[in-house]
Amino acid sequence: MNSIPWNDVLMKNILTKARMFFQKRTFYVILLILLGCAATIIMWNAAWLPGDDVQLIRTTVIGKWANAYQTNGRLWPLGLSDYNLLLFIPNNGAAKAYFLLHVVELITATLILYAFLNKITENRYVVSLAGILVLYSSRGFWLIHLETCYAERSLIL
Repeated sequence: MNSIPWNDVLMKNILTKARMFFQKRTFYVILLILLGCAATIIMWNAAWLPGDDVQLIRTTVIGKWANAYQTNGRLWPLGLSDYNLLLFIPNNGAAKAYFLLHVVELITATLILYAFLNKITENRYVVSLAGILVLYSSRGFWLIHLETCYAERSLIL
């Protein structure tokens, strides 16, 4: 009769828990580094660009509500309505406030993706990190966060 001594079972259990602890901590460190780098990239050149302010200068910059509308054949279900949140914060039309909202939306989208992938996979941290890296490697994902004229940010959420 082959029986495993309880020492081996205990050691295997300890090693498994240690591996999960290491994976979890490593994942959170990498995630914080990614979010910090992303926030820095977005805020680095946060300024009005030609085309960005065209849509906002007539609405939230002067204190009016931005509404959803369709233009140039693109469907914008929420339009630029996410910028209406800035009407509740005195910002005097500062471009940094708009890009700070982009950072908040990026962090929110990342955490929602993490929560979703964490629920549906066995190897939670590795798959979640891979999914986040795939999202971050998309050119379109960066384009919608680096400029204010793209309303697709709200579609990700």
